[in-house]
Amino acid sequence: MGNKPQSRALTCAFLRPGAPTPAEWPLPHAPVGHPAVVLPVDGLNVLFGRSAPRVVSLALRRALQQGYRPVAVGLELALPRALPGPVDLADLAAVSTLILDKTRVTVALATAIEDRLAAYWRAEGQAPGLRRAAILFDGVGAHPHLLARLVQEPEFAHLRAIGYTVPGGDGGPTCVLLYLRDLAAITRIDVQQAGAEPSTFRLPTPAELATPVAGYNPFRAGASG
Repeated sequence: MGNKPQSRALTCAFLRPGAPTPAEWPLPHAPVGHPAVVLPVDGLNVLFGRSAPRVVSLALRRALQQGYRPVAVGLELALPRALPGPVDLADLAAVSTLILDKTRVTVALATAIEDRLAAYWRAEGQAPGLRRAAILFDGVGAHPHLLARLVQEPEFAHLRAIGYTVPGGDGGPTCVLLYLRDLAAITRIDVQQAGAEPSTFRLPTPAELATPVAGYNPFRAGASG
């Protein structure tokens, strides 16, 4: 399997009204259309796939309406090509990027992942509740922060990236994200939209990635920071 350096991802940064442009920013996590959802730590969560430009465009527009100065950032990624068929439990060792989608994994693998996340959620003192078929990844979409715990398991610890979907909420869009654990896969950072002052971005440090995602999200009702 060869690398595919033309893979693209998107994220956004936002400046408060009147705030100066930082000399250098760590790459930010992408805003998600369901602001109540908590994203996984120890990796960078960015938008990817065909819906990413639409979500970014909507985030930029809402940020401007709320008085913020938005910056769109494109990332070029070098990740190995996907397997030709759906990934099964027996294939995990040969996969470094796992896309949690009904067309990309088997029912057996989806069930194993959803069962693990339900167990983690119960361990946090929460009730998993009813879910549809495991292949729809309701647990992942509702509680993506649990992916950080999943990759501590031996079978999943080698994964460099996990693709997942968070359904929209409060009028926000559904987002397809990449939980990027290996930032060495980022081969180019392209500031696509900014104000008069130039913006420079760097890779986040492990300490920054370990911090739970917080802050301004243009999709949050009454967002202010």
